[in-house]
Amino acid sequence: MIAVIADDLTGAAEIAGIGLRFGLNVELSMEVPGASHADLLVIATDTRSRSREEAVAISGKTTSALTKLRPQWIYKKIDSVMRGHLLPEIAAQMTAMNCDTALIVPANPHLGRTIKNGRYLVHDTPVNQTGFAHDPDFPVTESDILRRFSQEEHTLQVLSCRGELSGKGIYVGEAASGSDLGAWAGLKSKPGVLAGAAGFFSSLLEHEGLKARINVKAVRFESPSLYVCGSAYKERVDLVRAAFERNSPVSYLPAALTQAVARAGAGVTAWCDEIVSLLNQYGTAIIAIDPAAVEPSATATHLRKVMAAAVARVLRNIPVRELFIEGGSTASAILEEAKITALSPINELAAGVVRMQAAADPGFHITIKPGSYHWPEMVNNFFAKANYTKPII
Repeated sequence: MIAVIADDLTGAAEIAGIGLRFGLNVELSMEVPGASHADLLVIATDTRSRSREEAVAISGKTTSALTKLRPQWIYKKIDSVMRGHLLPEIAAQMTAMNCDTALIVPANPHLGRTIKNGRYLVHDTPVNQTGFAHDPDFPVTESDILRRFSQEEHTLQVLSCRGELSGKGIYVGEAASGSDLGAWAGLKSKPGVLAGAAGFFSSLLEHEGLKARINVKAVRFESPSLYVCGSAYKERVDLVRAAFERNSPVSYLPAALTQAVARAGAGVTAWCDEIVSLLNQYGTAIIAIDPAAVEPSATATHLRKVMAAAVARVLRNIPVRELFIEGGSTASAILEEAKITALSPINELAAGVVRMQAAADPGFHITIKPGSYHWPEMVNNFFAKANYTKPII
């Protein structure tokens, strides 16, 4: 068994999708089970939306629990642009595994995300000059990796591709192509902790002798369907706004509920009733947060909690069959509120876009993706065929 610790749910789902692509039996859970018969066990810890102290504690505890299952190796799935409590979590995993070396290969060249000469680039643009600079939780303000993490207590070293790990410490491997990822995966002497994005994980599986099967089958989505946009990524926000202006069944989080002092109750109930009404009328609906209506005092955590409370209430009031969510922290908050702790991945619709069954209700499907990824055409076509004339995403 291969085990993966992911710092958010969309990352966990992306890894699960890769497992399906390579023909593995995959299990995705929010906590480490007592036993597993899966080829690939993925644990979604949601540490990216926790405090630094919580993230460190969860990372260490999860690693210790996984080692008791005796996996062949453990992979740490991180955000490809290195957001989150990256180094403290890696250090906690090193301690739990009793090792003194870690290799992080975060680049995803197939998405244009590369590391060259110590700088992180997105389609050759410094990452701090892209939409990632406006992330509400971890804004990326520096492209030079050593400068970006210079205030961390854990020392970091950046290695050019095919460089050597010379001694103890945490290393970041540069990569600008798939062959670079393959070179890191082929290291003769593996460090104790392997971490990175989806591309590096795929290369590690290939190095194990596994072969990917490109086999994206048409999926028949069911109704009612609810699409939740929890992403702050500008492109996604703009698409939802355009759908709203076309009079598609869009319901924004009420401005009053964005106030930091707002409490779930009558306001959430009223919003839930509006969403249920749209689902009954159209068979589908989209809910989102309008950045222009958010109170200045509102925090990302508060907004996620209110959104999660509303979605969980909707799920209790109408038998939604397809739930589409973008944004890892939002997805985790919703599943926690809805008390969904285990998922069975069944379809990789596209890289990073994975459809899963809720273990407790196999007829309920949840499809999630990172906010910066695109929905595949089959999802867009599904919404386009709903009971209104224009696609909502």
